[in-house]
Amino acid sequence: MAGFLVRTHQCSENDRMSPEAPTRQVPDARTERAVRAFLDRLPGDLQVERALLYGSRARGDAGRESDADVALVLTDQGDDWQTLWMLGGLAFDVFLETGILIQPVTISSGDWADPERSPRPGFLRNVAREGILL
Repeated sequence: MAGFLVRTHQCSENDRMSPEAPTRQVPDARTERAVRAFLDRLPGDLQVERALLYGSRARGDAGRESDADVALVLTDQGDDWQTLWMLGGLAFDVFLETGILIQPVTISSGDWADPERSPRPGFLRNVAREGILL
């Protein structure tokens, strides 16, 4: 079992994201190493409010070849092609090092705060429901 504790994020009654949820752990040490390697490579000027592991690796039902879905909530928009290209390059470096492919997705802080006004509310609710705060 992986060693560090995290807090999950869930939707509250009004569909806003709330950090008041039970503490969970990243399910396995291999995933933890890969995610940490990715986060450690993020440039200091990228304004990350929070990072969450979601999907099969967060749920603990991933296969050996499953990717690791990581949502980055960014203060600024963060979905410009240069940011996405840079994150993809970092994810590839981590894959070569760990054998786990990180699939980063960016979320603006505005969309995270009010998912119903975003173009993908269902996705954001899913990340909030199963996400493990890193």
